[in-house]
Amino acid sequence: SKGPTQDSVSKRAPSRGKGKTNAALKKEEPWEFEDQEGSMSNTTPRARHNLVEQKYRHRLNAHFDQLLEVLPNSMSEIPGQPILASASSPDQAHHLSRETRFERERKVSKAEVLDRARLYIQSLENDTRRLMADQEELKARWEEY
Repeated sequence: SKGPTQDSVSKRAPSRGKGKTNAALKKEEPWEFEDQEGSMSNTTPRARHNLVEQKYRHRLNAHFDQLLEVLPNSMSEIPGQPILASASSPDQAHHLSRETRFERERKVSKAEVLDRARLYIQSLENDTRRLMADQEELKARWEEY
């Protein structure tokens, strides 16, 4: 026969929880592990996974908050205009109070944070190219004199 033999089935490695029902997960023996305070706790694999996921989400959200903190409040669509609506230069924007920025930005989605970061990076790249061209032009003028 071409199917697996009883001997080969019994030698397979145990599954890692795939295909288990919620009832089966609830019946699992708790595992002992060290929690955040350093004490030992009993928990199920599902609870451990939930804790790991919660820490991951918290860390990811903290990084999004840090990214949002260094971005300008709003991008101007008019070239040559100040990047910020509330400040006349990026330096001034950086010094806005955290509370004021938080109040303005608290409803910004993660996708919008990433989009703002992309636009800001593109703006900085354009500024860099423009400044380099200006520098080359000034060097050429200097050499003429």
